[in-house]
Amino acid sequence: MENKKHIILICSCLLALLVLTNQSDQTKPDSFAGKSKSKISTPMRSIASVKKSDVQIPLKKEPIRKIIGRSDLPFKPINKIDKKWKSKALSNLSKVWIGDKGIDIEHKNSAVFIKNGIAKNVEHVIVSLVHNNGNPSSFEAYIDSQTGKIVKSWNKTRYESRKPLKVDPTPLGFTGLTVKKQ
Repeated sequence: MENKKHIILICSCLLALLVLTNQSDQTKPDSFAGKSKSKISTPMRSIASVKKSDVQIPLKKEPIRKIIGRSDLPFKPINKIDKKWKSKALSNLSKVWIGDKGIDIEHKNSAVFIKNGIAKNVEHVIVSLVHNNGNPSSFEAYIDSQTGKIVKSWNKTRYESRKPLKVDPTPLGFTGLTVKKQ
């Protein structure tokens, strides 16, 4: 009887030991499916210990573009970014601008303009013009980054006529029907 008790005790101890070693193997980072690997892993290095040659720096980084508009689906702009967009825009504006004074384009930021589910790379600019009579004028616009054409414009400056008002000092006389108090 005592022999059976010893055998049961030894079996339960072995079973407990097997369960504990199996659990500790699963919590180790270099174990897979309960079996430990024979390969010795290298310790993790902190950021300060990383050599400069180990750090990969991206060679070309695209500027971050603001998203204007809304699309529920993923989008890809239909045009490319041309570095000569500003000279193309000046050329396009000079074809339609009647004034012989200068045209100035001030770049505010780059964006992706989404309209009717179509995305375009655009440049947000302020266009300043001077009329032949000397009056300055300006407006904001989105200019296509590839072609230099105006996609949308707003905030146009408007001038009133500068002619002085002529005031007649004589009072105006009323003619016609009048309303009487009752």
